[in-house]
Amino acid sequence: MTAGADRRLPVVLLLVLATIGACAHPKPDGGNNVVKPEGWREITLVDAVSFAVPPDAQAQDFQPVDSAFGVMRGPNYEVVYDYGRFGEDLTALTDKPEFVRTSREITGGTAAEVAFRGDGNPWGWVRILSTQQDESNHLTIRVSCVDVAACRLADDVFNSIRRI
Repeated sequence: MTAGADRRLPVVLLLVLATIGACAHPKPDGGNNVVKPEGWREITLVDAVSFAVPPDAQAQDFQPVDSAFGVMRGPNYEVVYDYGRFGEDLTALTDKPEFVRTSREITGGTAAEVAFRGDGNPWGWVRILSTQQDESNHLTIRVSCVDVAACRLADDVFNSIRRI
């Protein structure tokens, strides 16, 4: 082996290990690799899309206007979902404290995700995912929590989304 090959070997091994690690943890893709945490309940909207919520989430009584809409509350969080023609305007939130916008691979496509500090009354942290589901429908899921640590459950909610 040459000296140049010796220096490249650690880099090649690192790349191989990273590839194996990525394959060992399937990513949500809107199909069979969607992750649903053990014990979580599946919510199905209009026979088009589903996602999971923690087992302690309780449905709240709200009347939807023009979409499949609902609110689920747990001890330190609230999940609000909306599936219909209009999604939440994420650009209207850019002035929120500590606003961050990213993208996330989900349901076979890319979704926009934002996070920001809430007003603390009662939610201290908010995460929102919005994705175009088909030609005319959007899915928006807002996870509001008492703090950043409680909002880690948003990853599981967002990763459980799948098209039906």
